[in-house]
Amino acid sequence: MKTIRAPRYPTHAALVKDNWDGEGDKYVVLAFIHDSYLYAFETMKPLIQYGGDEIIKSWPLSLSEEEAQGQNTIFNDEGEG
Repeated sequence: MKTIRAPRYPTHAALVKDNWDGEGDKYVVLAFIHDSYLYAFETMKPLIQYGGDEIIKSWPLSLSEEEAQGQNTIFNDEGEG
């Protein structure tokens, strides 16, 4: 059995098409990368396990300072920034 070292916190989110039952359910999962593969943070299992599984999109959970500019807008009581 392969040893996987998961980070303390998830590093990515992924929109996944899970085809375990042939239905192709889609959901978002917290994940991390190990040996160039995305693993579900909660289960530590690879996101791709069955024929038809697909990672539709993934993105890092942390942003660089440049990317974060304007991301945390504070709204006033009227709902305006």
